[in-house]
Amino acid sequence: MDPHCERTPPDDHRDSERSSQQTAAGPEALNEAIRRVAESREYLAYWMAVEFDRLKLRFRRLLIWAAIGFAILMVFVAILISAAAMLLWGLADWIGAAFGGRTWIGALVVGGGILLLATAGFSGGVWGWNRTRFQAAKRRYEARKRRQREQFGRSIDREDRQAS
Repeated sequence: MDPHCERTPPDDHRDSERSSQQTAAGPEALNEAIRRVAESREYLAYWMAVEFDRLKLRFRRLLIWAAIGFAILMVFVAILISAAAMLLWGLADWIGAAFGGRTWIGALVVGGGILLLATAGFSGGVWGWNRTRFQAAKRRYEARKRRQREQFGRSIDREDRQAS
């Protein structure tokens, strides 16, 4: 057999581990333990670097998918805006034709109507929001007064203070 073709195990630390496990004592054992701790620390650092790179890759993929999703959303929004613009343009032309071909009247009526509807919707939303906030605050204070009456036999109300 050719000695160059023969597979021999590489001369690495495994042979020294076997021999050190059998003969290590005193300072040699301490040196071997320190070497193994350093090796373990290096393996841990390697694993942490791999995990950190994996997290970066996941975050990068997430950002790419978020950008794709945002682009698709923008396309759909552009389609909806275009459809709404064409609808309103057609409505303005139709109203303008009803007024003898004066398209500016149709544009004025449609634009003014949209502004009035938007203002009414915004005002109604603000009014409703303020109303629910007021009712929530009222319920909180009523509950607080009820706890005061239960705990102290009276509350901040004038009727309760005059009765006691």
